[in-house]
Amino acid sequence: MLSFVKLSLAGVAASAEGDRKRKLVETRELVAQTITDLRDLSKSLSFEHIASIGLRRTIEMEVERINKSGLLDVPSKQKGKSIRWANNGNWCCSGYSRKL
Repeated sequence: MLSFVKLSLAGVAASAEGDRKRKLVETRELVAQTITDLRDLSKSLSFEHIASIGLRRTIEMEVERINKSGLLDVPSKQKGKSIRWANNGNWCCSGYSRKL
């Protein structure tokens, strides 16, 4: 759906002029960045990704991503020890906490 919005904005921007065109191009770029961010989030939260790098590291990476955005500051720390599930390394920890 966002790809359709991006294409529609490109069409409208092509016939626009001046300030309106600039705003449409900026909006199209924001939609493109949103598509990329959603794709990255979907990949990072997939079962395969979590299984390969572990739940603890996945959580750390998502907290880093949120903090880099500058919109929120999400401090977090691990409580307890990591445990291993299956043969894929650290997969879970026994008490992950975060404050919002």
